[in-house]
Amino acid sequence: MGFRLMMLFFVVASIQGFFISGVLFFYQKGIPNRLLALFILLFSICLLDWVGFWTNHYNSYPLFTNISISFSALYGPILFFYYRYSVENYKFNKNDLWHFILPVFILIKYLPYYSFNWFGYKTGWRFLWEMTIFSSTDITPYLLLISVFAYSAYLWYKYTPLFKSHVYQLSWHRYLVLFFFLFGVNSAIYVIWNRFLGGIPIYFDLFISFVIVVAIYSVTMLAYIRPEVFAGMSIIQSIKQLKYRKNGLGIEQGRKIVAQLDQLMQEQKLYLESGLKVDEIARKMGVSNHHISQAINEQLKINFSDYVNHFRVKEAETLLKTKTRQEMNIIEIAYEVGFNNKNSFNNAFKKVVGVTATEYRSSLKPIE
Repeated sequence: MGFRLMMLFFVVASIQGFFISGVLFFYQKGIPNRLLALFILLFSICLLDWVGFWTNHYNSYPLFTNISISFSALYGPILFFYYRYSVENYKFNKNDLWHFILPVFILIKYLPYYSFNWFGYKTGWRFLWEMTIFSSTDITPYLLLISVFAYSAYLWYKYTPLFKSHVYQLSWHRYLVLFFFLFGVNSAIYVIWNRFLGGIPIYFDLFISFVIVVAIYSVTMLAYIRPEVFAGMSIIQSIKQLKYRKNGLGIEQGRKIVAQLDQLMQEQKLYLESGLKVDEIARKMGVSNHHISQAINEQLKINFSDYVNHFRVKEAETLLKTKTRQEMNIIEIAYEVGFNNKNSFNNAFKKVVGVTATEYRSSLKPIE
């Protein structure tokens, strides 16, 4: 394959990456899909950045020179949170901010360099800055390598048992982590060779570029061959769905479980317990928690959490109709019906009723 044809191939692949990331971000549900979209988008930009470097186009368009360096520390955190959200239905909190210390550090460090490019400064200051950030003593590449290997090792160690136990459903997730690891290996070879041996052969760059292309096209093919992967369900949910099909809970049995569950909820109002678990209900009903989850999923097309929240919201509606603002405010009602915080209450209320609790109360006639 000629050099120009190869560069064209990489450009087309990066455009394909832009397309699939757009589809995942705007037309698929769930935070995991948006994180995967961002992951593919950044690698597509990286691929295009390398093409610009190899073809010397940055001499004519210096504005975008080495643009991919600015976000190179984001690959690991994005992939990390992709799996946390996919596998564990994770919720981001302030303790997770440390994952972005290195990305922010690199962005701040390279910002003056990009400002030189953006504003077209051709001064000695730019030369000195380039000598500083691209010098052989700069530790930034080593920090990036540590980040790549640390995240890939953690993801492989943490989730490989799950991947191995469901090979068919999750094999592509293993390949995604493996791709990230190979990217790190090639980057390590590049840094070490370039700094200590000099004049690294271009085929090392081309190899990792082909790996990126394979990753982009693999996600694209997967979106067409197995669209359920991007249906907005977590990995665990998709596995459970497969288990349900294999175990074969009968339709009539599922209906009986849901009817029994509805009766238990209405009579004992278990949903008022903020820490209610499916295990507790299973013990009361004498049914396995697996069958309860399966019955709710198959008969009502929702998960256990949404099922419980539905009862809580209906209880909240009653309180909003019968209690004045002076007697009970919104947050008091939220805690009263079993929610742990106002945010989750508002989200659940709007999901069931269509408006927030505040809007709902405002629409009611004043209580006399």
